[in-house]
Amino acid sequence: MSRAAQIEELAAHWVLRREERSWDEADEAQFAAWMDESDAHKVAFWRLENGWRAADRIASIGAPPRLVHDGFRSIAWTKPLALAASLLLVFTLIVMQTGLPFGGTSAPLSSAKFETGVGGHKVVSLGDGSRVELNTDTIIKAAVDEDSRAVWLHRGEAFFDVAKQPGQKFVIYAGARTITVLGTKFSVRRNGAEVVVAVLEGRVRVEDAPAFGADREATITAGDIAIAKNGNTVVTKSAEAVQSQLAWREGLLKFDGVTLASAAQQFNRYNRKQLVIGDVDASGLLIEGIFRARNVDAFARLLQNAYGLNVQDESGRFVLSSRRMASKTLPKQIRPELLAPQRASDAATDTGPDCGTGGSGCAVIPLSAPAPRVQTASQTTKAIREGRNWDVLHKLYPARALAAGEEGLVGFTVRLDSRGNPMSCKITHTSGHPLLDMETCKLILVNAVFKKPAGVTGSQQRAYEGVVNWKLPTTPLTAVPAVPKVIAEAQAPEELVCKRVQRTGSNIPSERQCMPKSEWLKASESSKRAYIDTARRNCGGTADCY
Repeated sequence: MSRAAQIEELAAHWVLRREERSWDEADEAQFAAWMDESDAHKVAFWRLENGWRAADRIASIGAPPRLVHDGFRSIAWTKPLALAASLLLVFTLIVMQTGLPFGGTSAPLSSAKFETGVGGHKVVSLGDGSRVELNTDTIIKAAVDEDSRAVWLHRGEAFFDVAKQPGQKFVIYAGARTITVLGTKFSVRRNGAEVVVAVLEGRVRVEDAPAFGADREATITAGDIAIAKNGNTVVTKSAEAVQSQLAWREGLLKFDGVTLASAAQQFNRYNRKQLVIGDVDASGLLIEGIFRARNVDAFARLLQNAYGLNVQDESGRFVLSSRRMASKTLPKQIRPELLAPQRASDAATDTGPDCGTGGSGCAVIPLSAPAPRVQTASQTTKAIREGRNWDVLHKLYPARALAAGEEGLVGFTVRLDSRGNPMSCKITHTSGHPLLDMETCKLILVNAVFKKPAGVTGSQQRAYEGVVNWKLPTTPLTAVPAVPKVIAEAQAPEELVCKRVQRTGSNIPSERQCMPKSEWLKASESSKRAYIDTARRNCGGTADCY
């Protein structure tokens, strides 16, 4: 790149950077220093800024969108996510707006600006036949001529259905990233310094913008999601994740085990009435399901009725907070909890502390007494309030099962190491609903908190049986059946096992990840290197370890 071209790139960067909400005194000082370095810097900046302001003036006075010669439809200026594409493109825009000569005729350029408010949704067509679908609170500017197609994403999210034009690039500028395509369908979301690209069809290249001085790039294809932030780009292959990322096109939000903090952030993008989380316990709840993005009231009711949260409807916001399990004033909401049993021969008929006999939606998880081996399937237990050996706190009714209206008793076996870490979970008794059965083990492994067992050290393990009596909020609570339905081995959901994954370059040495046992067994040795095999370390290599 020539010196003149570099100056134009940097000038375009400063024009667009000054539009950002995050512009501060440090940016102003850097900009002033750059301007003082050379008169060429000043000339380039003033020329591009003039064209930029002219485009905004045209948009503000309601100029007709058709600003071009034959064969070109108007297009939307996308939000300036990043630098201007090139001097030629911006200078052509200036010529068009000011009437200056350019080769004796005005340039065949179409340009426009489009935006949506909070909760808005709009589909626009560009001059080359491409279509852009704008999500909530989004601003884009775009320019198309015979040689180039460029879009600037200033903020928000947009889905692009790019018309194929052989030999003609389609470039999107989003902050410190550029996305280049030749014909594809994909979305780009900009959230401050973070840029997320999800590809539905075709192939795109994500790279650092030239004015930022780096040359990192990643090529992603259909089913890929790229998250670029702070000089790093992480690519994940997941067609399902791409579909979830694009659910907004149908007015939906799709959550697959995300925290309430993350879910609230997504809802707040679409609604003026905001969700505010009042404590850490509530923020960490896992949310799963499909929701209407613009119906925050219904989501708040679900959090109150199904997840047992306190929801305060204040002016312009919902304040969410958790209900402490020990509170004497807790309403009878869905509130599964573990109670350590006294002896394995008793039937599990107690409703548990504070559940009462007339409540609804309360589920009890009694675990069998510590034993060296797993008990037989019929040995359910009676929950007693004095037990202190193991404690589990588990507030979530499985969201998908709740939406499907599923309830019933689920029996399971959980294996724990000497530190109280769950190593595996397997369903032993069925509720009659495969989804509810499967989700039970997942939620226990994610949300269960176990005390370290007394008298268990080193590589020793303990296996415990438990029962969850899932009750919908509208169903009166009844006693747990003395003998739950034993599930056939062939019909049981696959056993889940937990491993520790080593996190290099982090203050947290490792974290636990759970997966189907077959997934772990099929993994290659190279992919297992990141994991610390807790079973080998704690079991001494016995046959039960995997």
